[in-house]
Amino acid sequence: MRLTGVLAAPAGHIFLSILFESINQDDVRNTARLHVILARDASIAVILRRGPSSWVRVILWHTDTDKFENGQWLKGRIYGERCALSPDGSLFVYFASQQHKRQADYRGTWTAISKPPYLTALALWPKAILGRRWHVH
Repeated sequence: MRLTGVLAAPAGHIFLSILFESINQDDVRNTARLHVILARDASIAVILRRGPSSWVRVILWHTDTDKFENGQWLKGRIYGERCALSPDGSLFVYFASQQHKRQADYRGTWTAISKPPYLTALALWPKAILGRRWHVH
């Protein structure tokens, strides 16, 4: 494991570039990157684990007990810098893309609200509805 940097981030976000490196029998190096989003009023955080390649996993972290709940995988990308966690940690809003699976109504990208560590949308806005602005207010 190699910590490559902690970047400036908005309140409640930790941008970490942690590379977990392993080499398999074919001498292929595997890496994963982590993005952590903290709840403001609760001991909860969401970890986005990106890697291998085009996969991302959502993990719920109970920061008071250091227990982790593994959640869903998505073959696509979740943009951690465009995500937010509700103050009590019960809702997760995220911006995602699945360029390999374009659907006419989603156009490959969307914003959704879910209950972490799952990605099942309680509400969903395709890119076409939100336009080109990706800010969470």
